[in-house]
Amino acid sequence: MIYAAIVFLPALGALIVGFFGRFLGVRASELITTSLLIVSCILSWIVFWRMGFEHETDSITVLRWITSGELDVSWAFKVDTLTAVMFVVVTTVSALVHVYSIGYMSEDPSRPRFFSYLSGFTFSMLMLVTSDNLLQLFFGWEGVGLFSYLLIGFWYQKESANAAAIKAFIVNRVGDFGFALGIFGLFAIFRTINIDALFAAGSELGLKPFGIRAMDSMRLEKSYRMVGTELSIEYSAYESAMDRFVKPDKGNFVGRDALLAWHTAGNNYLLVTLVVSDVDDADALGNNALFKDGEIIGRATGGGFGFRIDRSLALRMVRPELADLGTELEIEILGKNYPATVVADSPFDPKNERLRDVNGANG
Repeated sequence: MIYAAIVFLPALGALIVGFFGRFLGVRASELITTSLLIVSCILSWIVFWRMGFEHETDSITVLRWITSGELDVSWAFKVDTLTAVMFVVVTTVSALVHVYSIGYMSEDPSRPRFFSYLSGFTFSMLMLVTSDNLLQLFFGWEGVGLFSYLLIGFWYQKESANAAAIKAFIVNRVGDFGFALGIFGLFAIFRTINIDALFAAGSELGLKPFGIRAMDSMRLEKSYRMVGTELSIEYSAYESAMDRFVKPDKGNFVGRDALLAWHTAGNNYLLVTLVVSDVDDADALGNNALFKDGEIIGRATGGGFGFRIDRSLALRMVRPELADLGTELEIEILGKNYPATVVADSPFDPKNERLRDVNGANG
């Protein structure tokens, strides 16, 4: 019961305020959605205590959802330690956003609609993190996309808000298509979309969940860029070695002239991959200071351990004269400097033949 309350209290608030907010009034709408979210947050911390310290796990079927041939899908909550952590993260952040928004949105006449969207977004996130099967996960993901669209376009009278909302919606649909194909493919092979059953079927192949650090490790081994670090407004597409995606002769596009002027003036930086040596107990995680002959020359944009090559790695934007293969630098990790050497992109490259080496100097 407690798990259903955590998930459905935000949904209840979204429905009440969404349908009756204009009759309830602004203050009542704010109090209803925020109060229900705070209750959900308190219950989340109780579950976190049980799961984290008493090591309970549970699976609760809410209702039978779809039964068609071999496809048998229930709406169920899978609750374990990871779920408990996500309960706390989602509800705590959302509760704080609800409380903050009471003041931040105080002059907007459409506050009931905003708080309804906010609670709906929270419900969708909770559905996503409690999913027992891929169809329910897809449902939660679609809900997150829908309410993101509604929140981004909240001020629909503004043309810029409408444009941003439509763009986000279209990008989500592209991802949804791939997601759906994955679900269809898994069902075609394993005849189930239940998450536990899928992992059991793949156990002989070593299939198991993995976290963001594992994904980041694989990214670093291939020198893949990430939005917000290697791909940001600080660097041009040419400096990030993404020029294969830039077609200046295809016609005008937003930022074309500025990008070409930047490129013509010469690159200030080039992206390089570094192998860090003599590391004993920690790896670079990003924002680590980088040195050349005792002088600070910048910071690492990312870093971690490459388990498939057994080496500590980092990515960094450096001045062009420091981008040559074999250049020796130093990187600071936990107050200590370690040797770092510029190597060819994609240090883990079985059968790819450096296909993803996009830095001209790393051929």
